Amino acid sequence: MKDNLTAGRNREPHEATYNWPSFVRVRGGFDRPDRPCPIALQRLLWRARRMQADTVARWRLHELQDNYKRLQNESHNITVQKELLSSGLQDCEANLTRVKDLLPTIQGNQKECNADRKPCSPGWEFYNGSCYYFSKDKLTWEQSQYACIRDGGHLVIIESSQEQEFIKQRVVTLGIDPYEHSPWIGLTDEKQEKVWVWMDNTTLNENIKYWDSNEPNNRGPKGEIENCVRIGQHCYRDNNCWFDFPCAEPSKRICESRSVCESQAASP
Repeated sequence: MKDNLTAGRNREPHEATYNWPSFVRVRGGFDRPDRPCPIALQRLLWRARRMQADTVARWRLHELQDNYKRLQNESHNITVQKELLSSGLQDCEANLTRVKDLLPTIQGNQKECNADRKPCSPGWEFYNGSCYYFSKDKLTWEQSQYACIRDGGHLVIIESSQEQEFIKQRVVTLGIDPYEHSPWIGLTDEKQEKVWVWMDNTTLNENIKYWDSNEPNNRGPKGEIENCVRIGQHCYRDNNCWFDFPCAEPSKRICESRSVCESQAASP
């Protein structure tokens, strides 16, 4: 017995370490010995730390992957918006080119009017220095705009109560006041909702507006958005007879152009 104890004391320190258990049971519990941890426990702790590091790395990888997908989606949306803006710019440039191409025609109509000593072109009606055309065919609001430009004018801009009265009376007289025949005028809020703008980009004068009752209501016959304006419907009984309507629905139109023969026409 004594020899065994002596032999144990003479062993190298690292050899004695291998013979100690991880924990020593003391009075119903466990107590860590004063000896260093065995190599097996150190390896276990190292693996636990490595697993924890791997878990954090995987979580970080998933986070980076999610961010990458989000950035991809945002990049796609930006690309789509860029294409839409580019398409809109091309449309604007095409419209500008078309207006420039039509300008000589408009100027030609003015010269012809001066030469013939007539206030308006054939089919147009003269009133207070302007000429008006009341169409029989039906087009969308945008098509009507181009049709008026092609013919040397623009969709009508109502600038006074006298002009409103004249147009209202002509609409009733020509029988285009019923709802299905009411013509377009040059007023829209298509660029910005509830900001009504005339064809010359001037905003609607709050003192010169002739909305029908409960108009504008922005509720089309089929629930569509209404961004363009027609005149008629109740013009036979009331001076206030504007109403908003879906721009894509075909309707008649009223074109206006400035008469260059005003002085001659006004002469006695």
